[in-house]
This record gives sequence, C-alpha cells and structure tokens, in this order.
Amino acid sequence: MNIEETLSEVKEINYTTWESETIVIISTAFAVASSILTGVIFRIWPPTLNPLFSPENLALALYTLASAGLIIYIGLQSRRRALLNKLPSIDIIKLCNLVKLCSMHGQQGYSGNWHTTSTAFNQRAMESLFSQGISQIIPAHDYFSYMLSERLIVIESITDKGSDKNLNILSIAISKKALKRIEIYEKSKNW
Repeated sequence: MNIEETLSEVKEINYTTWESETIVIISTAFAVASSILTGVIFRIWPPTLNPLFSPENLALALYTLASAGLIIYIGLQSRRRALLNKLPSIDIIKLCNLVKLCSMHGQQGYSGNWHTTSTAFNQRAMESLFSQGISQIIPAHDYFSYMLSERLIVIESITDKGSDKNLNILSIAISKKALKRIEIYEKSKNW
C-alpha cells in the first residue's frame, strides 16, 4: 500500500461518544436523583425486620447495581471524551501519518528519519492534503513550522549548506506526541 492510499484512509469520524456537556448533565442528574432517592424514599420506606430477601433489600440491591452500571458507563464515556479532546484536526493527523510513512518509522533497517527540506515538506504536505500539483498553483502553507511548534515532529540533524533554506536538508522524525495522537485516532474508530 502506497503513501497516498494510506493517507486516504484517514477520514473524519462521527463519534457516538457523549459530548463533555452531556456527561456533566447526566452526572449531575444522577447525583440529584440519587440523593432524592436515598435521602427521601428509602427513609420513608416502611421498616421491616430486614430479612435477606425483603422488598427493601431487593430495591437497594437493584439501585446499587443500576448505579454502579451507570457510573462505569459515564466513566468510560468521560475517558473516551478526554482522549478525543486531545486529537488535533484530521488534516494534522494526516500529516502525522505522512511523516510516519515517509520516515519509515519502526521499519527494520531504516533510521526513522525523513530527509527533506522545509520547502519540500510543505509542498508534500499540501499535495497529501489537497491534490497533486496544488503547491504549483498556490504557495504552500507553512505546515512545517506548525508541526514543529506543536512538537509533532523532531528535527534530528541539519545539513548546513548556507543561508538558503531550500538547500539545507533536515532529518525529520515523528515525535512521541504525534505517535500517541495517531494511536488515539486508530483506537477511536470504534467509538
């Protein structure tokens, strides 16, 4: 599978995970309902001699199981939402994948570095996001500086051939932060 095919598989995902606001509203509603239920209804409930299978104990057991289930589900939704909130835009994830593929990260016998100039990086980024030859029509955006400032790439070495940046070849590697974002994206496809 070539780089273009791999990058075309990175698409926007419509998540079924609850939004942060929904998690807060449901958690608050549960807390209010829980305090009303335990503070009012179970205090008014007619007391019994507490045999093991009394209606009071059955209601408490069902309430406890339902509460535990809801709390676990809210916890999972909250964790997923926290991870999703760390994800950058889909275009930046594509660029992280581009760097990972071009640097041959993790492949046996390769340094894990992409040897290119910042101008060539920006042109390749534009072409991978939009279409071939787009950087010939409009000037390439400065994705290199953005990726570097967000610490999604690491410059490992620079070949200094003067002040012309088009001659200075960089060794670009993908950062651990970018690898983590790619991992979160891959996991989140089923959320």
